[in-house]
Amino acid sequence: MSARRFRDDEGYAAELAVGAPPEGILEALTTLDGLAGWWTPTVSGSPTAGGEITFGFADQKVARRVDRADLTSVAWTCLGQSWRPAAR
Repeated sequence: MSARRFRDDEGYAAELAVGAPPEGILEALTTLDGLAGWWTPTVSGSPTAGGEITFGFADQKVARRVDRADLTSVAWTCLGQSWRPAAR
């Protein structure tokens, strides 16, 4: 796996090259079971393009909007964190 992280006027981004089939990576990033399998088991919402997802960590939550989800890329926008809300 190789990674590239960067900040721009839009915020933070990361590019990852993973040695796995694209379909499996997409499933891990765009299904509730897939997300729960690698990040946190407390996840809810709609993890497809246009949807919103919430991740729970003990007594804290992180909300994301899914901007894009296809075999070439997945993009999320941070909507807020319970300990530090995002600027709107």
